[in-house]
Amino acid sequence: MLLKKVEEALDLDVNVIIKEIKKTPLCNFRYNVSVGSIALRSFDDYHYLTTRTNIIIDTLPYTTSSNHLLYGKEIETVSNKPLFITCNEKKIKVGYINKDRYLHLPDFLASQVLYINGNVIAVRSKMIIDFFKGEAKVFVHNEEIVTPYYLFKSTFNYTPLADTLAEIIGVFDTWKRGLLKKVTNETLKYFLYPYVSLILYKNTKTTLYPSLIRPIVSVVIDKVKNEVIPIIEKYQDHTLRKLVEKIKEFNSSVELPLIVY
Repeated sequence: MLLKKVEEALDLDVNVIIKEIKKTPLCNFRYNVSVGSIALRSFDDYHYLTTRTNIIIDTLPYTTSSNHLLYGKEIETVSNKPLFITCNEKKIKVGYINKDRYLHLPDFLASQVLYINGNVIAVRSKMIIDFFKGEAKVFVHNEEIVTPYYLFKSTFNYTPLADTLAEIIGVFDTWKRGLLKKVTNETLKYFLYPYVSLILYKNTKTTLYPSLIRPIVSVVIDKVKNEVIPIIEKYQDHTLRKLVEKIKEFNSSVELPLIVY
């Protein structure tokens, strides 16, 4: 798997420092996890990847992201509406509704961890949500969190399905930016971004470090480019058809977990 080669090339020595935030319990609520297919969608010449793999709260797909981007002739920012629950007879915002079921890798991975009964903690400004086995515990705190993130409380490994997902996202992200036809350093960076993200999230057990991913990708490129370039080149012609075929391959195995303990 290319994912394994990327992990070996990274040679990470990153320690996660979890700050103990003074927090106050607020209430509990129930949630479900949906694990399903991914798809390539188009909307008014904009393209994006969607997924049926989500954390579901009151029948709505949950995300920590307030918006997502659609790529076409221009870049379109889509704002996600707040997701509210009733907590101690009051409505509170616990995150956002992923109305397009946009494939956001941290959300996707969090859903997979919960699917195999792992423990996931979502951290955002003023609030922490502790997800575990269908019950979520809400805590409030006073810290300002610039970018929401997940903490994974268990160690896990990836199945080959994760490599397939990283390839799909990598190809799509280079194609939508117009970087696929000629393999440059920028092409390699965007292609490898999901691979490095998955390894960083696994090895640090958090999605806390998005700012580290881009410089780490630059370090990895020279070590794995001989494996990467042939993968990119095979998508340079008939890109969308080949992407759809790869997505079908992923979906045919979707009942298998992306991660295992």
